[in-house]
Amino acid sequence: MSNLKSSQYIVSGLLNRFVRYYISRSFYGKLSLKFLAASLATVSASPIVAFLIDLATETLKGPARNTNCTVTPNEILSFLAFFIFTGFTIFFAVKANNQKNKTLEERKIIFNKNTGGDFKVGASNIKFYCGSVTQISGIDTIVTSEDTDLNLGSLTGSSTSGRIRKMAATYSDTEELLIDNLGIFIAEWKNSKNKFSNFNLGTCVECNHTYNAIKNDIKTIIFSVAIRKTPDRIACIDEVAIETIVSSSIDILVKNSQNSIFIPIFGLGSGGTPQHIAIPATVNAIVRKLTELERSITVYIGVYTIDDLAELCMQLAKK
Repeated sequence: MSNLKSSQYIVSGLLNRFVRYYISRSFYGKLSLKFLAASLATVSASPIVAFLIDLATETLKGPARNTNCTVTPNEILSFLAFFIFTGFTIFFAVKANNQKNKTLEERKIIFNKNTGGDFKVGASNIKFYCGSVTQISGIDTIVTSEDTDLNLGSLTGSSTSGRIRKMAATYSDTEELLIDNLGIFIAEWKNSKNKFSNFNLGTCVECNHTYNAIKNDIKTIIFSVAIRKTPDRIACIDEVAIETIVSSSIDILVKNSQNSIFIPIFGLGSGGTPQHIAIPATVNAIVRKLTELERSITVYIGVYTIDDLAELCMQLAKK
């Protein structure tokens, strides 16, 4: 069950699905092309066009002979139809462009934090978290999403991994990087395992020294190997691995006597995994774990866009 606050996102999710159905098929674009074809067919069949071309040609050559034109009412109507169809062509082309711009706006990454939801599962609560993890406060454990080489996200990137890495880093007063604390932590962990790449999906690395991220009340960071990159850099996720990550991360939370955890939608965003695959995979794993958990915790599921938030609330409302 969810409170009323989430209903607006559920309605938005339904509308987004409806809009994406037509966008994927270029609804307005197809209408525009159909009217363009109709206008071209209409005008090409009209003698008026031939007459205008002849008139233009004779004008350029000079007044060598008189040009006469006998136009019937049907031909005039045909020519008028050309302008009407052309008008519809322009109208639907503009609509298609506006719809595309609206979609791009919805897919923009949100920076400011938006939380809410209160979906009850077992003894626990699930909340949505939409926005940058740099705005996190009061959440005990943060789970990141890493590739099989455990290469952390860029310090200048927009991924959860990169932003948490930047939050934990040490900077000078002039914002120059002094110590990449989490980069060093992962490098030392790899050295301790004598393994530097090709880690198994589902691997979790617990870090209880959060360095400068402690300023945001973050007590534990869990680096999870959640995605495998294809040669074209598209992220592939595995539902069994996600189940392992979610279960292990919540077990670590309970072990550390903590109460709240942030889990991103694995593979979404820069990972390139489609929304309809990534969101259910993460949500289902969380719901299954919380159903069997006896104590109460709060799970924040992280997304970056309003479009993803709407779909997330749709998935949670089914539970």
